[in-house]
Formats: sequence, C-alpha cells, structure tokens
Amino acid sequence: FFFFFFFFKQKTAYEISACLVGSEMCIRDRSSGLDKMLQHERLEDIGRMYGLFAQDSECKKLLLNSLVQCVKREGEELMKASEQTEKGSSGKFVDALIAMKEKYNKVWSDSCKKDKEFELPFKQTFDSFLNVNNSASKALAVYCDEIMREKVRHLDDRELDDLLDKIILVFRHIQSKDMFDEFYAYYLSRRLLMKKCMSDDAERLMISKLRAECGNQYTIKLETMMKDINNSQEILHIFHSTHRSASCINKLEVRVLTQGNWPIESKALACNLPIELNDLRSEFTDFYVGRHSGRVLNWKLNLGEAELRARVGRGYEFVTTTFQAVVLMLFNDYEELTLKDIIQKTRIPVGELKKNLTVLLIFKVLTNMEGNPASKEIRESDKFRVNEGFASKFNRVRLPLMSDKPGAGKTEQLQRLESTVEEDRGMLLDATIAKIMKVRKKMEHNELIADVIKMTKMRFAAEPPAIKQRIESLIEKEILERSKQDRRIYLYKA
Repeated sequence: FFFFFFFFKQKTAYEISACLVGSEMCIRDRSSGLDKMLQHERLEDIGRMYGLFAQDSECKKLLLNSLVQCVKREGEELMKASEQTEKGSSGKFVDALIAMKEKYNKVWSDSCKKDKEFELPFKQTFDSFLNVNNSASKALAVYCDEIMREKVRHLDDRELDDLLDKIILVFRHIQSKDMFDEFYAYYLSRRLLMKKCMSDDAERLMISKLRAECGNQYTIKLETMMKDINNSQEILHIFHSTHRSASCINKLEVRVLTQGNWPIESKALACNLPIELNDLRSEFTDFYVGRHSGRVLNWKLNLGEAELRARVGRGYEFVTTTFQAVVLMLFNDYEELTLKDIIQKTRIPVGELKKNLTVLLIFKVLTNMEGNPASKEIRESDKFRVNEGFASKFNRVRLPLMSDKPGAGKTEQLQRLESTVEEDRGMLLDATIAKIMKVRKKMEHNELIADVIKMTKMRFAAEPPAIKQRIESLIEKEILERSKQDRRIYLYKA
C-alpha cells in the first residue's frame, strides 16, 4: 500500500514536470510560440493556449510570467528607440505606445478572459518601464499639443473622443503627472496666445477627461487659462464698441492673464513705446481699471506681437515682436540711427535689443552701414538704415525672435519647466507633511512616510529619501521636532 502510494506521488510529480517542460517549449517555439502570436496579434491562438494552460496552476503561472516578460521587453525596446530617435518623434512614440497598450488590453480581455490574476501584473509592468524617467510624460504632452494644433481638424467628434480616451489609458500609467501637467499647460499657453487652437471644444474635452481622472485641483490652472482667453475676448469686444476715436484702436488685441496661472516668463521688460502705441496702452488701461477697481495691469511687452505696413520695395506687411516694431517705427522720424541712439530712445534692455536687431538684419529689413555681417556682434557705434530695396516673395513676412527658433531658447524654457516641477514637489511635500502632522500631532517615521506617499501619488511618486529630506527641513524651521524618548517619532510643534 505504501509502495503504491509513493509510486503514485512520484508519477504525478513526473507528469507535472513533463507538463511544464512541454508548456515552456510550446511558449518559446520560434515559429509558432507566444512571441509569434503576439507579433501577429493571433488572439484566438493565445486564447486557446490560455484555456489549456489555465487547467494547471503551474502552467498558468508560466504563461503569465511569459506574457509579462513580453510586455516588459517590448516596452523597454520602445523606450530605448524613443531616446535614440530625433526629439520631434513624440508622435510616433506615443502612437506606438497606444497601439501596444491596446494590443495587451485585448490579450487580457479577449484571450485571457479578463483573468484577475493577469490584470495587476500587466499594469505593474507598464508602470515599470514608463516611469524609468520623465520622458513619457513629456512626450505625451507634446503629442496632445500636436493633436490640438493639427490632427483635431481631421477628426469628427467620435474619433476625437476615442483618441483622447486612448491618451488617458496611457496617462493612467504615468506617475509623474505633475510633469505632464506643467508641460501640457506650457503647450496650451502657446496654443492660446499664438492662436493655434483649432477647437475650443476639443481643448475643454481633454481638460474634462483629465479632471475626471485626477480631480478638480489638477486642472484648475488649465481651466483658468481657458477662462482668461474667453474673458479677454469679451473685454476687447466691449472696448472696441465703446472706443472708436483712434483709427487703429480696433486692431488692438490685449489678453488679460491671471498672474501665477500661466507658465510664461514672469519678468516683464519695459521700453519707451512710440506715442501712437503708448496712447493705445493708456486708453485700454484706463478702461480696464475703470471696470475692475483694485486690479493692476502689468504689461509684458516682450511677449507681444505687432503688425506693421512698410512702404519699402513693393510694399509689405511685417509681423514682428513688440520690440522690433518699436525699433522700426523710429525710422519714421530718422534716416539713420546707431545702436547707442536706439538704446537711448527705446530703453529696451541691451541684450533683448541686440537679439531683435539681429533678426531685422538677417531678414534684411535693416542694413548695417558699417558692413558688419548679421552673425557678428553688434557694436554700439554701428549705424542702421531701413533697406529700401527689401524684397520677398511673400507680401506678409513674419520676423521671429531668435529664441523662437528650434534650439537654445526653447530648450532653456523646457529646462525651466522641469526645475519648476522639482521646486513645486518640494513645496507640496512640505505642505503635505505639515498638514498630516497638524492633524495627527504625533507620528512614527515609517507611518508618516507612507501617508505622504499616499497623499501625493496623484501628482508624482514621492521617494522616501526626498520625504525624509523635507522632514529634516521642517525640523530646522521648527515646525516639527523629534520625540526625546524615541527619535523615530515626530511631534508637531508649530
């Protein structure tokens, strides 16, 4: 009896081992294995494999581990390829990411019959390769910008809704949601200020999906930006209907933005405006302050644009920065000016003035009478004239600022955004720790770390060393203190 029982157990173990070996060979077969099935999206074959392997727990675990490894390998290859390609390839990267996500969603739902044991490992694997760094969150923000600038005009309402839902599927895996938020807000601000929004409804739809995913607080800045533009249009309509005296007043466009909600340079650079422009500014300021008592307008002239009609050549219309327009309008009264003259008359900061003058020289709107090439440093003694022989095949000529071209200027701006996110994370950690301790009064170190991670996970994945550093900072500021009996226990002191 005992011999038979022992033999039966040995036979059963042998059969299980043989089953596992056979299953592994089936999965790894190069011509018809799991990799080939996934490559050609043979969902029915994967479903048959799942149905067979699910009958034994060990075989089922083998299939799960193999699928997870396929997801991990494909994801890592995708991330590696995105780092090696050009920076402008965010669209291809996110398209591939969405396609990959959809494929494995079908594998889970159709082939694996929505098996709960498979759901979490799939999610965790996507989380692991997408959050190695911040590149996925930034690429997703760029992808959204491309859609709102161009693709949205070719999509009907249903197609747009489906595409945004696919973006949200990827967005759910991103832990650095604060990085996405900052970059999305930056690109949204450019679309709004440069009139590149193809559809306000599409913008609001995307914001509503982000709000549904992360809560009202996450999208408050984006909603304020949209509201500012709508309010500015209403204010301008009233202004134009009540001020018709000046011939060019109906061409004035002003956007009144809520300070602190727009990811644009906070430093406002002033200059002496020509009398025509200064009168317009004064008239709008008086109108706005008269309607909104207590508010102050801080004019950011360095961010503005102007349209000038020039009687040079066959006659052209120039789209310039405000500073370029101020410089060009000087030549209505003077035939020739030195750099020193322009500085004294405009009060434009020297660095900004040289950048704007360089563009005017490159496009041959102005001529340097000293003969210095536009690429060389402009000297204080250089003399400038309007190029009467200016010629272009376009009637309307846009003169971009140097920093608006692909290169250093934009890169610096994006680097500042990343720095802003890091600073905001520090402040959020400080506020979260103080908020928790104010309520709890006394907490053990690991318990506090766990609560902070839980409360900040909708913005980013806080690391314990970073939280510990913020705790030490709050102790130095005498907001917290350590217990004298146990140094791993913190007490609220403020």
